[in-house]
Amino acid sequence: MSFGFSVGDIILCSQIAYRLFSSVTDGRKKASRDLKELEDTLFGLYCALNHLKRDHELILAKASTKPGDNTGQVHVQLGYMIKSCLETLEELDNATREYREAATKFARPEIGNQFGIMGQSSSKPAKKPLKVQWKRVLWDLRGESLSKYRTKLQSHTDAINLLLSTSIWLDEILQEASQFNNNVFQLVQALYASITISQPPPAFGSHGLMHSVRPQTYGPIAPPDSGQGPAIESESGGIIPGSKEIPDPTPQGLIALPLRPGAGYQKAKPPVLEHTIWQSGQYFKLPESIQAINESRRIVGKTEFEERQRQLASVQMDHRLPVPHASPPSRGAPAVDKMSRQLENIFKTLNVPEIDRMTTNDDLQTDIVAWMSKLEHLLEDLHVSPPNFDKQERNIIIGELSQLLVTLNRLIEDSQVGNRGVFYNACGSRIDHVFMQLRSLSTFCEKEIEEFEDERDDWKDDE
Repeated sequence: MSFGFSVGDIILCSQIAYRLFSSVTDGRKKASRDLKELEDTLFGLYCALNHLKRDHELILAKASTKPGDNTGQVHVQLGYMIKSCLETLEELDNATREYREAATKFARPEIGNQFGIMGQSSSKPAKKPLKVQWKRVLWDLRGESLSKYRTKLQSHTDAINLLLSTSIWLDEILQEASQFNNNVFQLVQALYASITISQPPPAFGSHGLMHSVRPQTYGPIAPPDSGQGPAIESESGGIIPGSKEIPDPTPQGLIALPLRPGAGYQKAKPPVLEHTIWQSGQYFKLPESIQAINESRRIVGKTEFEERQRQLASVQMDHRLPVPHASPPSRGAPAVDKMSRQLENIFKTLNVPEIDRMTTNDDLQTDIVAWMSKLEHLLEDLHVSPPNFDKQERNIIIGELSQLLVTLNRLIEDSQVGNRGVFYNACGSRIDHVFMQLRSLSTFCEKEIEEFEDERDDWKDDE
């Protein structure tokens, strides 16, 4: 078997993936979780194929430039990946062909059948066969089949992404590392140049204390009785006769060093400011007599507060009403049966004109919210760990819940459009959260939930 490939194979895989991605949940606002996961997987594969179509030539070119690598081997590996991906996509494409053909047929009605009686559009009657056809395909793909396709497509996506990351993105990382190394090398060169370049020493006598240091010449020393000291040469070159100053015996090399203070020298301390009245803190300290008054007031206030609390507690105990004993709520299958009867009573009341009954639509919406709360509490008991019901009782409850959903769909289909609006508006988005817990209980519950969502979508479209 030859595993050669061309860019046409990649384009074909990309087209099939996009067609399947567009048709998996097309026209279904509330698709099941499995279908949404399949849709996400197809979209990821479609994006990976587009990247591969754009960069496959670059991958082969880099494989040919590397020493010791075989371009033909990389070509064969790519061909095997594309052929395997194409087989999986064609298999899934054939499995969903009936639904897509039916969708195309109902999307393009024949001329003359676009309008029904009294000029009304016939698109709504066409939705029913389309949904039936879709559910037929959907239930054929249930279980292991749908999971198998999703796993295969995900493996193809991972393989393509791995190839792209190792051959393209890793190369970009290496280029960035090379650029970083070049920048570091230039920085080191600049530092080395700034350290090794020698600077000329400053001219003698231009800086520091050495500018005033120069050899001094002295004249002959006068006799002691002459009253004259040794003649010292002045800075201007003249001799100062009769000076009694003795030349400084300090060596000339020590003149440039800093002078150290003598033994008796002390650093001058900053003047100490006298403490003012505010700094002494005497205004923050109250007299003892005032402190005693404050303490006695605090004790009296605490005692009165505690006494007032005891008085209020005794008054509340005297006026407390007796709490009636409430019967425990029904649990398990009896609770589901009770909810089914309540649901039938709600729709039975809705079918009566509002002017002929004592209950308003607002009251019925309150009853619908209470009914939904009971259903939510029951589902929480089913999902709690450790379970509140044994295995046999749990199976019975799940069966009763399935029948409850059947009853709900039947009552909605038999009711008028306005009555459906009362029920849908009362439920709101909360019922979606309840149905999310119901989906995981059984496949039959999921099927009934999908029918409920389809009817609700049709009602929204008609509204």
